[in-house]
Amino acid sequence: MLKVAVDKITPRICYVFDIIRLFRRVDFQPVLIEYLKEEEQAYFYSQELSVENKGLKASVLLYEDAWRVPGLTKGMFEGEECLAFEGVADPLAAIFYHLTRMEEYNYTNYDKHGRFQFKDSFVNQFNWETKLMTERWIDIFLKDVFFQLQIFPITVEASLKLRLTFDIDNTFAFKWKPASRILGSYFKDLMRLDFKRIAVKTQTLLGCRKDPYDTFDKIKSFQMNGIDVQLFWLLGDFGAFDRNVPNTSKKHLNFIRQLGKELNIGLHPSYASNTNSERLSNEKQLLEKVLGRPVDKSRQHFLKLQFPFTYQRNMEAGLKADYTLGFGDALGFRAGTLRCFPFFDISENKQYDFWIYPFVYMDGTLREYLRFSLEESKRALLPLIEEAKRFGGDFISIWHNETISDWSDWKGWVELIDFTQRNIYETDN
Repeated sequence: MLKVAVDKITPRICYVFDIIRLFRRVDFQPVLIEYLKEEEQAYFYSQELSVENKGLKASVLLYEDAWRVPGLTKGMFEGEECLAFEGVADPLAAIFYHLTRMEEYNYTNYDKHGRFQFKDSFVNQFNWETKLMTERWIDIFLKDVFFQLQIFPITVEASLKLRLTFDIDNTFAFKWKPASRILGSYFKDLMRLDFKRIAVKTQTLLGCRKDPYDTFDKIKSFQMNGIDVQLFWLLGDFGAFDRNVPNTSKKHLNFIRQLGKELNIGLHPSYASNTNSERLSNEKQLLEKVLGRPVDKSRQHFLKLQFPFTYQRNMEAGLKADYTLGFGDALGFRAGTLRCFPFFDISENKQYDFWIYPFVYMDGTLREYLRFSLEESKRALLPLIEEAKRFGGDFISIWHNETISDWSDWKGWVELIDFTQRNIYETDN
């Protein structure tokens, strides 16, 4: 265990060293400078770093518990770009700032769905969206510790794992929908003169063909081929943005129950539940009743995530992990890592046993937000994959059952999964 001499032991300092231990298996013990024995070897992390001490000059961020953000700029530390707070480039504070999403506290410029916008992020400001900056800052900090204390470097092999996650917003395109919704959709198709969709819908309802969104055999095949698969199911009441097969349909619930015997299914909290704790709890309880087991994982519908309130409500409902963290309107690394990490609530200055799983990209971001073609999407993913291979972790992408259907606007897009898998696991010659 390496000792770090500090001015004060704070929850923020303890959190950062917990992260380093979790990510790199290097154990640090913060000790107060005044209690450090003269003969003890230690790395100093102090705001008043003496010339004779080996260590890092600390910024104010980890030594206070305020919500305020000290003047944020881009600096350099050991040849790597790094966040600087009031002019002090501090990789430990930068790790904390990035992982806790401190920039999203007191944020007000939400989009129409109440989401943090990529354009306002510091990773966009500093062009870091394709860089795993948290991982880089951990490495440069450890490099400095090992060099200054003349310790043999401890290395951890980077292991990258592909994980596919699917949000089930719409179990089926046409099956098991109420007659009123089916008739309404026929009317819309006629207004658009979309006779191809009318034909597919009619054939599906007559049982002459498979529902276009019924891609669950394909999802199961991914798992059978060794890919980690996680589903998140929307079971909220019908609403403007919650339009799944009714949660009162016995056929629907039985379908989920049977599928849950083969696949991992978590909760996809409805749009309406995002600010309603009672709805969230009811949806979680319904899914648990259907599956016959506890449900502790979730991802927010429409990626509606606001710090710290969304996670606070999730914990109150008994959830223990969330897969929402990522950019809906851009590609890239919202937390600077692909590893899961515990939630630290800035508002309470406290670390919780609630785990955050960041994702890299979402299908809709590529085709709908960025208007990328399939080939443009492949080119855009390559630098993200290369960075991920350098540091390891879980390469999580968000898909939907309809987007792998090879139907309508999504024809051919399932190929991107194979492209991602191939490039993640190929070895450089």
